[in-house]
Amino acid sequence: MSVPRRYQPITAGTTWHYGVWSTASTAWLCDQVVALPSGAEGQTGLKIRFRNTGTVSTHRGKVDYVRIIGTGPAGSWTASAQVSLIDPAAAVTVLKAYGAVDANPYDVTALYTGPGTYQIRLEENLGGTATLSDGTMEIQKAVVECDVSSCTGTSAPPPVQATGAGAAKFIKHPDGNILRVTYDAVTCNAQRAILLYGILGDWAGYAGCADDDLGNGGLDAAVDASGLENVWFNIVWTSSGTAGHPGFVFQGGGNEPRSWAVGTLCGMTGEDHGHPTCP
Repeated sequence: MSVPRRYQPITAGTTWHYGVWSTASTAWLCDQVVALPSGAEGQTGLKIRFRNTGTVSTHRGKVDYVRIIGTGPAGSWTASAQVSLIDPAAAVTVLKAYGAVDANPYDVTALYTGPGTYQIRLEENLGGTATLSDGTMEIQKAVVECDVSSCTGTSAPPPVQATGAGAAKFIKHPDGNILRVTYDAVTCNAQRAILLYGILGDWAGYAGCADDDLGNGGLDAAVDASGLENVWFNIVWTSSGTAGHPGFVFQGGGNEPRSWAVGTLCGMTGEDHGHPTCP
């Protein structure tokens, strides 16, 4: 730009400020940095005017471009940023409010509603720039050790179903001393079933443990019955080391509950006959 003399009157609000910058150079001037006058900050209708005050009529002035560079308001992550979590149902929960101290990492255990897409929303309130460099959400599988009540939904494991098509069956196969065991795992169930035995003619209680884990599927289970001669068997549901009700025996005009105690057989640590029905 080549002019004999010029200056920039700048308006801040409704007031023109003259002589903010001027030059008498007749050469091209590039990248001239001019500080705006007091009062220009925050104006939405800022105007800049260029005037040629030279007396030579053949001289002309030309302005290629004007760039106004502003400095944003001073803010901070604590004061000016807000972080929210959006769950798969579009529910928004503020993790860090404006003015709150950052608690990163955020514990969102209570906000987890199941599988789906979770989003992080970042907001700022001063017209500046707030950024998140990275974000991850860790889901940890909870391993819960339940007691009898919480595992079975009742006060104790139920008895094994003793009637119907799924009633327990014990079949000794010709392949050695293998006993094939099936039982009803649909009508009633618990964590796992155990197999106990007693001596024929002695109905006072169990003599030992034949298998400490029949599973809970009720399907054909193979039990090594080596050395077990002239014995009877009974299947008992268990939960977390607690043996359930031993079932019933028909006497006279009806069923009478068995009183057989498991004790520590099959690795049991407790016993509860408080759930006498199946289901």
